[in-house]
Amino acid sequence: MGLQEEVHNRKFFLVGIQGTGMASLALLLKRLGASVPGSDSPETFSTSAQLQNAHIDWFATSDPAVLPRDTAILIHSAAYEREKHPQILRALELGLPVYSYPEWVANMSRHMRSYGVAGTHGKTTASGCLEWVLRHTGLSYCALYGSHIQNSKPGALHTGCTWGVFEACEYRDHFLSYELEGLLITTMDHDHPDWFATADSVFDSFWNLVKRLPTHAPVVCNADAVPTQRLIEHIRRHRPELTLITFGEHSSSLVRLIDYLPGTVESSYSLSTQSEPFHSRLGSVPLILDTIGAALLGTCMVLDGAVAHSGAAVAESGVFGALMREAEQFPGTANRLEVLFTEDDIVYVDDYAH
Repeated sequence: MGLQEEVHNRKFFLVGIQGTGMASLALLLKRLGASVPGSDSPETFSTSAQLQNAHIDWFATSDPAVLPRDTAILIHSAAYEREKHPQILRALELGLPVYSYPEWVANMSRHMRSYGVAGTHGKTTASGCLEWVLRHTGLSYCALYGSHIQNSKPGALHTGCTWGVFEACEYRDHFLSYELEGLLITTMDHDHPDWFATADSVFDSFWNLVKRLPTHAPVVCNADAVPTQRLIEHIRRHRPELTLITFGEHSSSLVRLIDYLPGTVESSYSLSTQSEPFHSRLGSVPLILDTIGAALLGTCMVLDGAVAHSGAAVAESGVFGALMREAEQFPGTANRLEVLFTEDDIVYVDDYAH
């Protein structure tokens, strides 16, 4: 059974529905034909307008009495403990299937050909750009990440939704339960110290993710950070059969960003594997690198194994050049360095993530 068949005409209840990932999931489930009421605190979040515009209702209470009797599946934010939340406890008492958000993403990943975007920073922007560049490829895909593309409404889902793009979060090793056919790693550093005691423990988590990939799977990895350089070397030594594609400003990168020129409206740059220069509306090299990584992974999806064992074939392909042209128009994701307005010569920027 495919994902669309599993969720169509079923009633879900989402606890913590205003969370960034949970709201995106609610919108996706509704587009797949499900009913998605939920609950959260009375506070207004950055996602509240999205849910309202999609006519998705939620209860501003944790009272179990509001859980609809015809609920088929309950999904809750990973911020909630099952043993303490009244609505989750009620669902368990009723014998309903209960998933945390990462558990449900893992379930989705088993229903389609799934590709992950991981990294301690940049994965939301890269996920949004991957969704953007795949729009005109003809792939039947859906994307799930903790934001949405700025100033745009969700497009129509292709029938079947046979390909999945997932933001793969390292926190609590959540991404290790996902079933992935390919991976983009934007960057690595010592983040989430409440879970990862040391930088080595972060590295181990990402390495365990790479170890789970099937033979010949593409791994697109930014080579600019010392931890990712270490991971790249580890892949070359211990998993040489993977299709490794490195990118960044570092001299070792297969796809190297060169000749970067910042601008007030857009910046320009070149790539070592493409003959023509490119432009970007995004205002920094790290954001541009996120789009390059997204276009590289998107190219691997479009070519679909035709260039296994050859990262150079991906990097030099016309498909990659075409997806980079799509990336030139990418406006960025909401709440990630999103310019809100200018007043008295002061520019106000929303950067939810930091």
